[in-house]
Amino acid sequence: MQRPHVEIRKALYRLLYAVIEKLRSTRPDAKLGKVQIEMGYLMAGEPRSWLQPDVSLTHPGQPGQRYYEGAPLMVFEVVSEYDTARHRCQTGNEVHPKRSSAGNRDRAG
Repeated sequence: MQRPHVEIRKALYRLLYAVIEKLRSTRPDAKLGKVQIEMGYLMAGEPRSWLQPDVSLTHPGQPGQRYYEGAPLMVFEVVSEYDTARHRCQTGNEVHPKRSSAGNRDRAG
């Protein structure tokens, strides 16, 4: 993983964490999940698949021990010039990566 990617990911985590903590202090009755960095999520359905976004926000009380079960409430994925899609469909100047069964972008390597 490249250094700029990691730095952007850390900045996103800090920003989201600060917002969530401010909400916790100003609205103590609000049900808020946890901010995570590179946490694994086991997606339901067949075939079973995994999602591991750069930064995510869980649902309040989302189940799981070593990883979370089901989709997170919110995800942030940092895309850099070093990221490549396994499959691409080009239309003009736009590149649309195919999506896996979990709905996340397929990456090579």
